[in-house]
Amino acid sequence: MCWYYQTFIFPQFHKYYMSDKPCEFFQAGQNLIDEINDLLIRANETNIAVAFVKKDGFEKIRDSLEEVLKQKRVVKIIIGASTDFMITDSDVLKELLQLKRKYRTLSVKFYNSVRFHPKLFIFKMNGETNIIIGSSNLTGGGTKNNIEANVLLKNSSEDVFARSVVGSFNIWFDGGEKLTAKIVHYYEKSKGEREKLNNKIKKKSPISETPIPARLRMEINYWKVAPGPRGWQWPLWCQEIINGKGKIAIGWGKGTKQGKIFYDEMKKGDIVVAYSRGIVFGIAKIISDAYSKRVKSLEPFHNLRDVEWIKLVEKRPPEKYIKILGTYDTVHLIEDEDTIYYINSLINI
Repeated sequence: MCWYYQTFIFPQFHKYYMSDKPCEFFQAGQNLIDEINDLLIRANETNIAVAFVKKDGFEKIRDSLEEVLKQKRVVKIIIGASTDFMITDSDVLKELLQLKRKYRTLSVKFYNSVRFHPKLFIFKMNGETNIIIGSSNLTGGGTKNNIEANVLLKNSSEDVFARSVVGSFNIWFDGGEKLTAKIVHYYEKSKGEREKLNNKIKKKSPISETPIPARLRMEINYWKVAPGPRGWQWPLWCQEIINGKGKIAIGWGKGTKQGKIFYDEMKKGDIVVAYSRGIVFGIAKIISDAYSKRVKSLEPFHNLRDVEWIKLVEKRPPEKYIKILGTYDTVHLIEDEDTIYYINSLINI
């Protein structure tokens, strides 16, 4: 029998179960790789979420991965591509992008966040869900050289535990960003610049091993938009939210300075922070160009953009971020990297 501890999608709920399902323990090494490849080949659908992927780890499953993609089986992969750590290899991201173009059943998403740290492999096959969960990333160390601890749990697809794990993966997948050629280019460029800078510092001070922190926004801008003076319009914005999608609205017209920013400088894909009177109300992604339309509930704020709300928080940030967000204008570009990092941390709570 195998005891296991289950944290549901909502981490405040915990339960313990005792299962008579098969349960195996793997350290890093050939047994772990053999098991992953065997399950990958047999699975109808594979879900992988890892914080880091390096070429020497990815190569160990690459052939099996392409084999199942040739058979049009579904594979979903989430990778941590943090521009703070920059551990994931850009060559692997390029290769995954090539495979994604070649095989339509492959989906790849990423998180540019140091907080994304799972090591999870899910294999769905004929009513059974096999799950490997532990400490191994898809790296040479994680699959071969390190001291690691991983457990394989075999469950019916209807088991509460299996459905909870799959549900968590789906939430992470829905919240991830799609891997694109532009993203890979900027990640690779940023990593190269980091390495050059580190090399220069090492030449000046050979004993320094401290990496240079770098944060890359990947051409995504972050904007503060105030929902009306002192936030009075926020309840009206909330009324417009349907299935996570809604609107942001300002009263400034196209001919004003604020209107020009709203219409011309804010782009689809940019991040909006709804902030006023010391409160971050929510964080959204812009999904449309700006337009003017009279919406009764939002009068007289009829200059609109459609957004997808990523997080509704109503949280008072630390004072140092209030100083950045608390500008007197309605729309304001956020350029401070620490504030952007804080916003990303709210998204990933």
